[in-house]
Amino acid sequence: FLGSGLEFYSLANYVSGDDFRTINWKASARTDSIIVNQHMSQRSRDVAIVLDTVGMDEESLEGAVDMAAALSTYFLKQRDRVGVAVFGEFAKVVRPDYGKRQMYRILESLIEVRIDPGRAPFKLAQFLNRYFLRDALVILITNVGRVEVVHTIEGIIRSGRSVVVLSPVRIPAIDDLDGRMKMIQRDDEVFSIRQHCRVEEWDVTKPPIWMPKRGRP
Repeated sequence: FLGSGLEFYSLANYVSGDDFRTINWKASARTDSIIVNQHMSQRSRDVAIVLDTVGMDEESLEGAVDMAAALSTYFLKQRDRVGVAVFGEFAKVVRPDYGKRQMYRILESLIEVRIDPGRAPFKLAQFLNRYFLRDALVILITNVGRVEVVHTIEGIIRSGRSVVVLSPVRIPAIDDLDGRMKMIQRDDEVFSIRQHCRVEEWDVTKPPIWMPKRGRP
């Protein structure tokens, strides 16, 4: 976030409401308009994007990785501090940071993601406490069609964190009775999770229409 911190961010045209103390007189003298200094807020929001690949197929994993990359780009452009934790064939963490270099680190980590062969997720709340500040927004990208996901989310919330769950889903065909039964079971799990936090699902065959609009670079 832009604010009254000490770290210089950029120059910008003066708009009504700007603090007169931020006017850059030298830059203004070289232009036909009033220029102000913009500074980074001393305390930006931390965002922890957690990708849990247990139970995903290749198509779901591809959509989940794209989602993690898009969200990382969005929040970094909002001047937030973003970190990524990936639980795939191997667990890895990109510690929270700002800027383009951080985006490159995150993309590099996401390129190497592989599906978890089936091991149960370990205690995620304790893991988050190790790498992310307590007030960080946690965005958990996971397959919600598993009972243990509910317990994992409950543990995160008990640790005092805000959580948003994003989950890929494939809508079965009308004549796919087995797929329809699994969707009913999945809906029950989603209902349980929604008692604790916000849950958003997207059809992996379609782009997610609820993605936030990206801010200016």
